[in-house]
Amino acid sequence: GQKRCVFGATAFPNGANQIVIVGGDDMTLFMQREQLSKQAKQAPSEAEAEPLRQQVKKSLAEHPGFSKDILCYDTVANTWRKLGDFPEACPVTTTGVLWDGALIIPSGETRPGVRTPKVWRGEVSAK
Repeated sequence: GQKRCVFGATAFPNGANQIVIVGGDDMTLFMQREQLSKQAKQAPSEAEAEPLRQQVKKSLAEHPGFSKDILCYDTVANTWRKLGDFPEACPVTTTGVLWDGALIIPSGETRPGVRTPKVWRGEVSAK
């Protein structure tokens, strides 16, 4: 199957053999910014470094947010399926918890460096 990066995603157990993954970042934009930052540091002059630093700032300002995919991995069948989409900007870099039969996602970043005060509650059936 196709590999997929879900860096920073929130994960929950579901039933006896499933893991629900909410959101995440594929790291593509992060790696582009890292490369630009590296080039800026290695630039022979300030005149060549500054446009690269501006590209990094622009990339952060225009970041589209993280994946809204809600995925399910079956550990027995070794299969993935998409359950749906997160209803708004999906937070990452937070710790989800199971509480009273529900999945809780408190706060998190909706874009790099932008935290949300929202707390999300959801449910997934074992099917």
